[in-house]
Amino acid sequence: MLELILGENEIFKLFEPIDSLINSGINIFILKGDLASGKTTLIRSYISYCLPQNKQTITSPTFSLLQSYEVFHHYDFYHHDIEKFLELGLLENLQSDIHFIEWGEKLEGILKNSGYNYAVISIASIDDKRKYTISGL
Repeated sequence: MLELILGENEIFKLFEPIDSLINSGINIFILKGDLASGKTTLIRSYISYCLPQNKQTITSPTFSLLQSYEVFHHYDFYHHDIEKFLELGLLENLQSDIHFIEWGEKLEGILKNSGYNYAVISIASIDDKRKYTISGL
């Protein structure tokens, strides 16, 4: 487990641990945190770092099912029932590429029971900074 307390302009310090997890075979990241804790900011920053040539605006999929950027897929389960994603073949899609899932707590048990490797990134607000806890290291 790794814990870091960072300001928004220090978020890049999370990229190396995320890269290490991806290089070790983890391709699914569950992001936990209250509303406006910075889940989308982290995902947006990481994808922009990995795909600097991508001219697309990286947005939250809050009202859609998914946003995809090359090999990165960003889900937001806040307004959606997990069953809808499973019916659309989510588990099969998770077998390749990199997946960031906001509000994916309901998916953790399914992933564990299905043998998927994943990491959890929890974000908590501390004044004007964020505490990031990454498990799955």
